[in-house]
Amino acid sequence: PLPLLTGDWPRKRRQKREVPVEKYEKREGSNMAEMMATTLPWHVRYWVYGMNGFLTEVFFTCGHDIVNGMGSWELKGYSSIWSFFIYGTSTMFAEYVYTTLKSRGVSMFWRGVFYTIQAYVFEFACGIILKQFDACSWDYSHTPYHFMGLIRLDYAPFWFIGGLGLELVYFSYFEFVRVINPGQNKLKST
Repeated sequence: PLPLLTGDWPRKRRQKREVPVEKYEKREGSNMAEMMATTLPWHVRYWVYGMNGFLTEVFFTCGHDIVNGMGSWELKGYSSIWSFFIYGTSTMFAEYVYTTLKSRGVSMFWRGVFYTIQAYVFEFACGIILKQFDACSWDYSHTPYHFMGLIRLDYAPFWFIGGLGLELVYFSYFEFVRVINPGQNKLKST
């Protein structure tokens, strides 16, 4: 019988939560081990990373305009839908590099330096591509520390802190998040 229909469902659900994942992983051939050890799918992480970058950019441009006297207390920020894809792709790459560098014992400082360089490479490459289609939403040519109007060298501290922030908040969190794959938990009809 289905636990939901027998009234045992809440009790059994609490018991499953109390059992550590390692206990399931030690059983060979256990379908539960596969279900409990599944990480978040890449497309879910991509969406979270893309939305995080998109919204961070909106908040950053709003704050930047207020600090420089160009904004108002309406708190209007701006971005482009392209930013979602740029941040999603860039952060997925940074996640891969994070696991690689951390496993090799690279210090947090050097990982931050890498994130800064990576941000500049992605911003420049995406800017070059988007300019070919007249779709680039940023132009830094009016600032003193720009390169081809596509990257600002004075933003290095923001990229450094932002990369380490992603590492501390998202990468380390998503390392331990596990989901149950519903496709492996279907009841077999008799």
